[in-house]
Amino acid sequence: MSNPYQHITGSDQLIAALGEWPTFHDAEIVKFSMERSLPVEVGHNRAKLTIHVSQYASINEGTANYQMIVTKGMLANFVFASISDLELFDFNHQNVINSFTVSPVQTNDKATLLVEIESIWGLSGSFKCSAVELESVEVVKIEHQ
Repeated sequence: MSNPYQHITGSDQLIAALGEWPTFHDAEIVKFSMERSLPVEVGHNRAKLTIHVSQYASINEGTANYQMIVTKGMLANFVFASISDLELFDFNHQNVINSFTVSPVQTNDKATLLVEIESIWGLSGSFKCSAVELESVEVVKIEHQ
């Protein structure tokens, strides 16, 4: 069985930060942008996606004071090369997702990966690309009340 991050270059950064590859359930998309290629780079467009991923812990389990608290927050910055078949819907003020997946797809062009974003609320969609890179992971300061 394949791992969910095997097609993402640099995925080890997020695994190191969180201790595992996240499911992306309840993560929030905070930014999506696209850049077209320059005339000398025909066909080399790219997109950037930033997902706010949180890690939770249970406290007071089995009691009336049970809570889930955020223990870590990260901004995962992804870059996608040679985008095609782009279908995105409903970008809004929150963009909570159920899942974010990258999987191989059979195609006759250079876009051999399928990226799918399943929404809970806000942005959803899919597109094909030739490569996915986790460009950086930034720590988000968590303040507990």
